Amino acid sequence: MEIKKVKNLPVIKKLFIKFFILSVPFLMILLSYVILDPFKVIYHYDNYFKDTFSYLNRDFISTEIFLMNREKHRYDSFIFGSSRTLAYDPADWKPHLDANDSIFCFDASGETIFGIDKKIQYIDALGDSVKNVLIIICPDVSFNKVQNIKQHLFIKHPLLSGESYSGFHFIYLKSYLSNGFFIRYLDYLIFRNFRQYMIGYIDNKKFMHDTTTNFITILDWEEELNEDESKYYSSRKDVFFIRPSFNPEEKKGINEGIEKMLINIRKIFNKHKTNYKIIISPLYYQKKINFSDLEKLKNIFGQKNVFDYSGKNKITENVYNYYEPSHYRTKAGKQIINEIYRYRQ
Repeated sequence: MEIKKVKNLPVIKKLFIKFFILSVPFLMILLSYVILDPFKVIYHYDNYFKDTFSYLNRDFISTEIFLMNREKHRYDSFIFGSSRTLAYDPADWKPHLDANDSIFCFDASGETIFGIDKKIQYIDALGDSVKNVLIIICPDVSFNKVQNIKQHLFIKHPLLSGESYSGFHFIYLKSYLSNGFFIRYLDYLIFRNFRQYMIGYIDNKKFMHDTTTNFITILDWEEELNEDESKYYSSRKDVFFIRPSFNPEEKKGINEGIEKMLINIRKIFNKHKTNYKIIISPLYYQKKINFSDLEKLKNIFGQKNVFDYSGKNKITENVYNYYEPSHYRTKAGKQIINEIYRYRQ
């Protein structure tokens, strides 16, 4: 029997060729994502901040560094919180701990109680020691969410969230393709020239990263301050806005879900006999933590372990304690550490 030829084969072949040609640019972009790993979430690195110029997910990076170093350094002392933990240099905390205590900065951008709870649970599940802890509470972000935030800078490491790696990586691929990020990234990668349209996408600040403690120093800020502190602030008069004369209060942030997480954290601390301090950040905008939230923190963790630096006080009144309105300086963090450990228990 003679097999009839498919009449439409040439048409299908032409369509396939056109589809392939049209898909080549997308395949090249996809290949660039896999090879370049712009967000440092595909491959493992000894130093995640070396030759990096895209904004990274600090939660993911911190978790990876912790896992890479935990057996070698036997971490037992942790700093948890948002990027405001930049103010708490392990070198300033170390004198208040025992000589052999090992510090790790387990922070994350926009860190919430959800994220802190997940990290402490994870450390406990690994069987590691939780001897000393600083939890940095920022009322403007700490109480924001009681679940994983599905954005590439804030999504939790799958090992912490228990969610799928495929969903995690899809968010990063989508971010690479969205809003022309890959154009900005490749432009800067090739020409190393920071352009106006890269603001918010490319991070061209200079960092110093301690690969043992995971502490980050933003060298651009420190170098400019060391060169001429007065000039640093006079050139930023528009940035450091005038605060209101009255003392506003944050809206209530601790709901039932967050309260359960805080109680769970305390239970783990009790299990490990942890020496812990809860610090309410001295934020530039001087809003006082909600009274109800403060009372709940004191009831859960004990009044002697909660230190409120929110609102108007000697730290927040001094503009020289800030890099910019969102972040306070290490000298302010050092002052706080020295005050709360003044009478060591």
